[in-house]
Amino acid sequence: MDKSLLLRTLIFEGFNYEELDSALIYLEAKEEIFKKGELLIKFSSPIKAFGVIESGIVQVSCDDINGNRMIMATIGRGDIFAESLACLNTKESPIYATAVEDVKVVWLCAEHIRQNSADTPLHKKIVANFIRAIAHKCLSMNNRIQILSKKTIREKVITYLSQLAEHEKNNKIFVPLDRQDMANYLGVERSALSRELSRMKAQGIITYNRNCFKVL
Repeated sequence: MDKSLLLRTLIFEGFNYEELDSALIYLEAKEEIFKKGELLIKFSSPIKAFGVIESGIVQVSCDDINGNRMIMATIGRGDIFAESLACLNTKESPIYATAVEDVKVVWLCAEHIRQNSADTPLHKKIVANFIRAIAHKCLSMNNRIQILSKKTIREKVITYLSQLAEHEKNNKIFVPLDRQDMANYLGVERSALSRELSRMKAQGIITYNRNCFKVL
């Protein structure tokens, strides 16, 4: 396991290596590798553990009532996923997670966190970080709500790219989605998205080459 990476994640923030080793045992950590296209979490499956991505990119999705795929999030190295569902001990997952490329993930069992059965400094530290991680995820979902609340495709694109630029502290942005997935994430048609991107480029609002964008 990449312990230096794990120490930089929200769940192990403020831990030293000795505490990390104890926490990994306490949370029954297990490393697993998935090939591109494989499901890390299957729809309707039980979720008892949450994951930390060591390498690769994962898309978290769900289907609407008509069977249309909706991308909830695209996450990568150092990100945590499925923590809320694991904490709830979800019997049937409402989402599924797919490896966009080869992925290495560390699974952490949420049972001890959920039951809150131990009263040790290590347990308290894990729970405090776990709560912060969930709060951080709530803020991330607020970003998605901001995008979906916009009325026009242009507003959705500008909001999305602005969020990525703010996160990267750079106006040169790599979008970790192909055009179809980007359209799904923004809640628009792919053809309409492509037309709007072309118009924005012609009007000098953005430039792009495949997945590399620059906000002008």
